[in-house]
Amino acid sequence: MTPTEFVARLAEIMEVQQTELATVDRALAKKGLRRLARGRSRPDINLMEAIQIVCAWAGVKNLTDAAEELQRQRNFQVSTDGLTEETECKYMEAFGTSLKEISGQSFPDVVRLAACQLGEGKYPLQELWISIEKGGSVDLGYKRDDPNIRLLFYNLSTPEFFQPRKNVTINVVIRGPVLKWIYDVTEGA
Repeated sequence: MTPTEFVARLAEIMEVQQTELATVDRALAKKGLRRLARGRSRPDINLMEAIQIVCAWAGVKNLTDAAEELQRQRNFQVSTDGLTEETECKYMEAFGTSLKEISGQSFPDVVRLAACQLGEGKYPLQELWISIEKGGSVDLGYKRDDPNIRLLFYNLSTPEFFQPRKNVTINVVIRGPVLKWIYDVTEGA
């Protein structure tokens, strides 16, 4: 599926404006974060490129700053604080690997792992989601038995000394069925 076709279908599935996703896609392509067409050859979009479009769109405040937003999200890495043997088992099912093995991986990389697990049918669709606060924190949550579990990410970038108070925060949640669809049209095609 070409990037243009992908953006059009994703906009339908997520029920958002196609122009928003197209603007994010172009901003990422301009910064070299997506392969470009060469002559008549149009490369199909791959899983990581698709994940980057979704994550950048969800977190960006200004659509043309998508590449900067993606870099900001790459600064969030998996935390293993408080890891015990019991909690380690809870992560295997959702990510297909141990928490120790994904320690230090960036948020988009972990979202890719989760999308693979969903796409391969190894985890229930409705029980996994990503949550991105516009200009704020990132989160990956999933259910295992009754309680919801959240994978903790810490921000590697240096925090600003003073951050103004925010009266409103916007949190975008992308559910498992969207991630599975992304996997299906990229890797599963």
